[in-house]
Amino acid sequence: MAKTTLNWEAELRGWLEPFLERLGHKARRRMCPLYVSGLIGPGDRKSVQPMAERLAPNDYDQLHHFIAGGVWDLAPLQALEVKAKTRRFKKPLSTQLFAYHIG
Repeated sequence: MAKTTLNWEAELRGWLEPFLERLGHKARRRMCPLYVSGLIGPGDRKSVQPMAERLAPNDYDQLHHFIAGGVWDLAPLQALEVKAKTRRFKKPLSTQLFAYHIG
């Protein structure tokens, strides 16, 4: 039986840490966990506005910009994606979530 974690947000932040280090800008490192938490966490509506209302009420613009704006250098994240895919069966949920969202 799979181990369940009550504090999934802390586990998610720990899993995201290598990716966050490669995002560069401080605001991206702050918004990424909020966005991923909004996608996989509680709440029926997964668009930006309802997620921002639940997770970051005063940061709608920053969360929207994280998703829609700016040019990203994907190379550092893609390198980690390759490593994550090779460990797919060790951390299937986390790896599959990241691989799905990165493309």
